[in-house]
Amino acid sequence: MKKVLDKKSIALIAKWLQGKTVFIVAAIVIVGLPISIYGAFVLAYVGKIYPGVNVGGINLGNKPAAAAVDLVNQVIMANPERLTLSWNEQEWELDLATTGLKYDADETVTQAMRVGRDRQTDKWKAWVRGINVPLQWEISE
Repeated sequence: MKKVLDKKSIALIAKWLQGKTVFIVAAIVIVGLPISIYGAFVLAYVGKIYPGVNVGGINLGNKPAAAAVDLVNQVIMANPERLTLSWNEQEWELDLATTGLKYDADETVTQAMRVGRDRQTDKWKAWVRGINVPLQWEISE
């Protein structure tokens, strides 16, 4: 036995579906928009350092690894081959050549690239406040 719908029933069903359509579209926008923005942000920085990541006072944000290594090498060249250690208002000067310490630009950039990838909250901290990555060292024995 077929059930035949009258015009009043069809109008009620159409009205009910119309209200649900608005709800469904609103839910898709509310959930989908932030996910889309986040996805676009992540895709924009594939292979690049997130904005707000600094090394030695140089902003490495939005730079690919190779360009960042060049910038870090410039920072290293600008710094003398001496290191000043400070503790309890005392200072000691070390000559890096005699101690076997040297700056490692590749490892420094690796650490800069990891900001926001190891801990997701760091990408937002870097963007809002900035994150300083220290120059990495290598000891030759």
